[in-house]
Amino acid sequence: MNGKGSKRRPQYISGKEMDANWDAIFSKKKVDYKEVQQDLTELNGDGNRTRGRYGEDNDKSDTSL
Repeated sequence: MNGKGSKRRPQYISGKEMDANWDAIFSKKKVDYKEVQQDLTELNGDGNRTRGRYGEDNDKSDTSL
């Protein structure tokens, strides 16, 4: 006996379009949440990627002349 909801709903788009939509929604690239949080909380977050929590320079490259 068939009950309510036993059949699939009719699909109005192609399987290929369905797959493309699925990937667009659920296959998002990984986000660096540390940078997102930094952008939200710091005045100039994008310019301070090499700064530590208290403003110290964490960049290990040699910038001396």
